[in-house]
Amino acid sequence: VYKINFGNWFRVQALFAAGYFAPALACSLSRRSERLFMVLLIILISLPTTWNFLKLRNDTQYTEITRDKLETVSFLKKETPGDSVFLEPPNFNGPSLSSHLAGRSSVLSHFRTFYLSKASPATIRGRMKDISAFFDRQYQGDRKTILKKYGVNYLLIPKLRQGFFDRFSWSSEVFSNKGFVVYKINL
Repeated sequence: VYKINFGNWFRVQALFAAGYFAPALACSLSRRSERLFMVLLIILISLPTTWNFLKLRNDTQYTEITRDKLETVSFLKKETPGDSVFLEPPNFNGPSLSSHLAGRSSVLSHFRTFYLSKASPATIRGRMKDISAFFDRQYQGDRKTILKKYGVNYLLIPKLRQGFFDRFSWSSEVFSNKGFVVYKINL
């Protein structure tokens, strides 16, 4: 048996009805002053919602999901195992394509994630240090050690970084579009 919150259902139905009946009532009024009052009342009631909608349109807390991102997420969902672990460059400004949008594990994802609150600060710093070192072109260490440490199966990188990772024998490109490249790790 499912518990249904009839209070919420009634509230939604009442809002739909009000959205229909308020303008209908305004049109049915015979005196011009009553119609004008009803129109002004509708505008006054809808003003906060309209203002909020216009204000949030360019808010930075929202992110744009491009066609390239959607294609990449679709590939990740269809072509990679559900228990795959991904390594991506640090991204503080948007959701992780692998963990947030495709539902795959990633070594670390910063954007509004619950993991940061559950991991110790030392763990987060250690992972961030390893990720930064891995994607640093000047890094002299063994990148395979980092991949093994976290059990990474795939790299997901912006297309701009593609040429750098093509030279490694332990990575093979399995997907590419205008924005992103996915490499399978073969260790």
